[in-house]
Amino acid sequence: QAGVTGKVTSLLDASGIVYNEFLNIKPNPTTSNVQEGLMTAQIHNVDAIVAVGGGSVIDTAKAISIIMTNPEHGGVVSLEGAVETRNKGLPLFALPTTAGTAAEVTINYVITDEINVKKMVCVDVHDIPVCSIIDPDLMQDMPQQLAASTGMDALTHAMEGYTTKAA
Repeated sequence: QAGVTGKVTSLLDASGIVYNEFLNIKPNPTTSNVQEGLMTAQIHNVDAIVAVGGGSVIDTAKAISIIMTNPEHGGVVSLEGAVETRNKGLPLFALPTTAGTAAEVTINYVITDEINVKKMVCVDVHDIPVCSIIDPDLMQDMPQQLAASTGMDALTHAMEGYTTKAA
């Protein structure tokens, strides 16, 4: 809706890179979101994923990336907790459009289990994007309230990292 995806797809078009879009990711992505995205990735036999969006988009892309190379985790819920998958996920390129989640640089992601009605925290060293591009042009049209709240989220994470006794 913000037109951010078009900034990226126009570059892919200009470079002659073939791609397919999956745009149906909800805030607080669900196991159904992951399954739908996985089906799209399998149908088009993708060899990489470009995630353009906030934490929900990047988290969904991480789960899809992992399942594509570790099909034994196709049920999504088996990814909850610290999972030792065998294979690195598909190459994932993360282009965040918000600040604060750090989804583009962490081994964590969160997916909502709709059946058990809970958020699953998934931790996997194989899900880290191969490249994260922090482009202010992708964030410039963000609504002011969202910019402020995600900026405060980023500041809070930084303060938390600085003050924690585990640091």
